[in-house]
Amino acid sequence: MQDSPPAEPKGAVFLSYASQDAEAAKRICKALRGAGIEVWFDQSQLRGGDAWDQSIRRQIKECALFMPVISANTQARAEGYFRLEWHLAEQRSLLIAKGRAFIIPVSIDLTADRDALVPDCFVAVQWTKLPGGETPPAFAERVKKLLSGSDAEPGHQSPATGDSNSESRRINPSRPWLILAILGVIACVALAIWQPWRKGEKPVASVPAVGSEAEARRLLDRATAMTAESPTLDDPSKEACETADKLIEQAKALNPLDGEVWAKEALNDLHIIGLGYDRSPARMGNAAAAATRAMELNPNSYAARSAHAQVIHYVVAPPGGSSEAEHLLRELLSENPNDLGNQITLAHVLRSEGRFGEAADFCMKVNLPLLAAYIYLDAERFDKANAAADQALKMKRSVMNLQCKILMMQIAEDRNAALSLIDEIPPSAYTDDKIAEALASALLLYREPEKALKVLNSFPRDWMVTWTYSIPKAAYKGTAHMLAGRLDAARAEWNVALQQIERKLSDEPNNPVLLTEKASILA
Repeated sequence: MQDSPPAEPKGAVFLSYASQDAEAAKRICKALRGAGIEVWFDQSQLRGGDAWDQSIRRQIKECALFMPVISANTQARAEGYFRLEWHLAEQRSLLIAKGRAFIIPVSIDLTADRDALVPDCFVAVQWTKLPGGETPPAFAERVKKLLSGSDAEPGHQSPATGDSNSESRRINPSRPWLILAILGVIACVALAIWQPWRKGEKPVASVPAVGSEAEARRLLDRATAMTAESPTLDDPSKEACETADKLIEQAKALNPLDGEVWAKEALNDLHIIGLGYDRSPARMGNAAAAATRAMELNPNSYAARSAHAQVIHYVVAPPGGSSEAEHLLRELLSENPNDLGNQITLAHVLRSEGRFGEAADFCMKVNLPLLAAYIYLDAERFDKANAAADQALKMKRSVMNLQCKILMMQIAEDRNAALSLIDEIPPSAYTDDKIAEALASALLLYREPEKALKVLNSFPRDWMVTWTYSIPKAAYKGTAHMLAGRLDAARAEWNVALQQIERKLSDEPNNPVLLTEKASILA
C-alpha cells in the first residue's frame, strides 16, 4: 500500500507507474513530498487482493491529480495493473469539467507522446520530461499551483517544454510534428509552432545574440578536444568529461536553438555513462532528452542522428540489442566510416546480441584491437584475444592496452609476465577506479600485498567503481594487510569496509555485489 496514507486525504497526487520504474517514481514522490505535496505512492511488492484493489480504485476516484509515469517500460508492457489505473483515470476525466487539471503525464526517458501506448486523454494535455525521475523544484511548484486551483489545465505540447498557449491546444495531438519545442536562452522557455505551409518562416523564439553562434561552436570544439579518444581507446579522465559538460552548458546558453549543441550534450552524457563515471538514471535520462531535442531541432544533422542511434542502444534498447540501432549506425558509418563513437557503438550492439565473432572481426577491420580483444574473450577465443591485445600494445603501450595484456597473462597463468607489465603502469594511473581495482586485485592474487597497498593508498576515494560494480577500497586494504601478516590492521580496514557497505545497503538492501562482499569480509 502507499506510504502512511492519511485517513481522509485531500488534494493528493496519485502516482501511477510500472513496477520496473519504481526507483524513478520514488524520486518523483520524494521531490513532491519535499515540496509539501501529498502523494499517494503504492510501493507494494505483491499487488492483489480485493481490499488492495478497492483501496487503489478509491484513491483514483478521490485524488486531485493523476500522474502517470510513462517510459520504455510501460511501452513494452501490453498488460499490467498500471494500465487499469490509467483506464480508471481516463474514465474519471470524462466527468471533470473542461479546463480543470487532472491528468499530469510525465515521461522519464525518450518515450514521446506521438508513439506512446497511452489513453487518448493523456496526449491531449501537457507532458513533462523528468529524466530518470529527477524532479526540478519548478515542476513541484507547478503541481502546487494546479492543486490550489490557481493554474488552468495545460494544453498539449511536446514533453520537456514550458507552459502551453491557446494555439498549441488546437493542434491535433496525433500530429506532433507540427510542434517544435525550443528551449530559450538560459532559463527562459518559448514555444514555437512549425507548420508545413510556413516552413520558410523562422520560429518564434529567443534569437541568439550576434556572435553567440560562433562562440557556442568554439565551446563545442573545446569540449570535443577535452574528451578526444585515441585509436587505442585511451579514456579521458572524469575531470575532462566534467569540464566538457560545463563547456557544453555554456554553449547551450549562448545558442539553445542549435541542434548540434544538444547532440554534443547527449554524446558527452553517453561518454560519461560508457566510461562508468556516472550511470545514474538522471544521467541516462538527460542523454535521452538531449538526443530527442537535437533531432527536433535538426533531424538531418549527422551529430543528432549519431546521438539518437547511440541513445537507442545504450539507454533505450533491451539487453538483447536493437536492430534499429544497428541499422542507423550502419547508415551513419556509410557516410563517415571513421567515426570512432559509432564504430564502438556498433561493436557493442553486435556484442549485446551475442554476435561476438562478428563484433570482434569488425573491430579488427576498423583498427580497434583493444575492444576486439575483450570481445574475443566473450567468445572464448583466447588465442585471438591475446593476438589482438598484442596488436594493441604494438600500436601504443598505453595504460589501457597494458591492462588488457595483463589480463591475458592472468588467464594464461603467466605470473612473471603479468607482474612485469604491472610495473610499467605509471603511478599517475592509480587514481583511476578501473585501473586501481584491476591492479590491486591482480597483485593480491599474486600475493604482493605491499605493491597492492601502494596502489590502494594512491587511490583518492573510498569506493572503486568499475564497469559493473563498486567495492570499498578498505576491503582490499584489509586483505593486503592480512597477506602481510598484520591482522590488527586487517581487522581495522575490514571494519571500515563493513560500515561503508552497511550504509550503502540501507539504500540498496538487495544489491548482490554488496551482499557478497559483506559475506566475504565476515567470513
